[in-house]
Amino acid sequence: MGDKLKTFMCRVNQKKMIFLIPFVIICCFTLVYISTKKPLYQATTRAKITDSFGIEPTDNDILSKSLSTIGLLDKNNPLESLAASGYKISTSKDSISGLTEISVVGGKPKEIIKLANEIAGVYVDEINTRSRQMKDELIKKKRIEMEEYRKDLMVKLAVAKKRLEDCEKEIESTRAKEDKNKARVSSLKNKLAEIELERSALLRVYTTVHPDVVKLESEIESLKTYVNSIPTEPDGKLKVDRELKDSRQTYEALKVKWDEASLDKIEEPGVLPDESTVVLYSEKASPLSDFISRKITFLLGFVIAVVFSLFVGLISILLDASILTEDEMQAFTRVPVLGNLPYIKGQLLQRTKIRGKSNLILSYEGSPEIIEPYRHLYTRIQSNIFNGTLEGKSIIMTSFIPQEGKSITAANLALVIARSGKNVLLIDSNLAQSSVHALFGINTKIPGFTDIVSKNVTIDSAIRDVSDILLGDMNLATAIKFKGLDRLKLITAGSDVSDPSEFFRSADITSVIAELKTRFDCIVLDGPSFAASAEAATLISACDAAFIIYAAGKTSKSHLKEISINRPEAMPETARGDMPKNIKGIILNRCI
Repeated sequence: MGDKLKTFMCRVNQKKMIFLIPFVIICCFTLVYISTKKPLYQATTRAKITDSFGIEPTDNDILSKSLSTIGLLDKNNPLESLAASGYKISTSKDSISGLTEISVVGGKPKEIIKLANEIAGVYVDEINTRSRQMKDELIKKKRIEMEEYRKDLMVKLAVAKKRLEDCEKEIESTRAKEDKNKARVSSLKNKLAEIELERSALLRVYTTVHPDVVKLESEIESLKTYVNSIPTEPDGKLKVDRELKDSRQTYEALKVKWDEASLDKIEEPGVLPDESTVVLYSEKASPLSDFISRKITFLLGFVIAVVFSLFVGLISILLDASILTEDEMQAFTRVPVLGNLPYIKGQLLQRTKIRGKSNLILSYEGSPEIIEPYRHLYTRIQSNIFNGTLEGKSIIMTSFIPQEGKSITAANLALVIARSGKNVLLIDSNLAQSSVHALFGINTKIPGFTDIVSKNVTIDSAIRDVSDILLGDMNLATAIKFKGLDRLKLITAGSDVSDPSEFFRSADITSVIAELKTRFDCIVLDGPSFAASAEAATLISACDAAFIIYAAGKTSKSHLKEISINRPEAMPETARGDMPKNIKGIILNRCI
């Protein structure tokens, strides 16, 4: 059941455009049909509210009164009368421009334009009337609040004035005390000077221990102490000065507020500074299809598109005669099918976002369902093609057209051989689409195979080993887990050449590969495809065996028939075509 499901999903992937095209066509047809439906029309008049005094412009009560004024709405039966008119009328406010929008929806453009403008005019008059009423009430309220404020301000002003007068009296008293203390200090300092002169006169006659001199010294010290004890500024002077300053500032501030709180500065009731609204009348009506009808039609078209595309896609799958299984391939080509590689795209998407590197089996060390098909391929090549050993053999992977998975297959086969304990060399000989260096995270493909063939570098200098892989972009933890990676060596594509087919025809590829076979247990080449290059036959002829990678359901049967015709076992030498003789088998690839 699992294999059948994988085969079916591969065919679905192959026919995805057959599923997609009918779906897109029907969806486009549905959209065209919706666009041709007769639309309703909408006329919108916009009003800019500049002074609404708290009135909500989209108030339904204002709209209802406006509609009643023009006779469109019956006050006794408002809903029935509006429904009978055939119009849909609404108001809204644009959050960006701030404009109030009055919209009328109907089937006749000229009538709804006229109606929208008429409703807007009455609507604006109603807002202006309400604005004037609210402004009168607001001014009256402000007058009452202002009178209460002036009364409170008058009381505070009287208190501040009384406090200022008290501070001024206190500062006068403080200044009088200060003057008195200064006079006393001046008198005492004069007396002190007289005593000091007398002491100086005695010192001319007596020594400092004379009783009279000692007495005068004592009087001088006592007098100095007393002078220093008299304050030059009375206690609390700074506090009084500060209170005086604060009181004066408070009084001045209250006087300013009193002057500002004048009833004459309040606007007179009933006077508007400007018109409260500016109306932008509607001049045209825009088509407006019924949203619900459009939605249902689109959903119905979508369902039909899905069902029809599934039907066409499934019919195409049932009628598809392409080959997807080993048995089908074996019966059609009579060529050995050596492997059926797994479809691992699902695992790739779960494990990593880097598609190329994740196709390598070293990303799936703990997944035998991914590694085992490649190990099985290695075993069948070794036993069926080379009689049990790959020692000293060179094999090349090729395909009919590009993008069939030969590079991934070559790399994974080389990894499996290295995992088995063999020293293996992987060569990138696909010069037009070289990818081995990128698969293993190596930043450059130079030097490489072309440089060896041209004898610009030695073989040893062009060989890459596990250290180059670990130093590249490959995930270090993933690479270390894989067993046998140290036995894998790489030779990348090398320097670009202008004409790969001429390059390989003129070079001695056979001798280069022969020398490499003496150094390694096995050599695996990632070769070019037949359709994209002319050098594929040259490279295949230089190897011991070639294997064609076939992307299941992708390559046409005409190519497969060509393989069958040109098998050495199938036809005599004179009837063989251009296909190389040493193609030993086909490998089905479901990784694409």
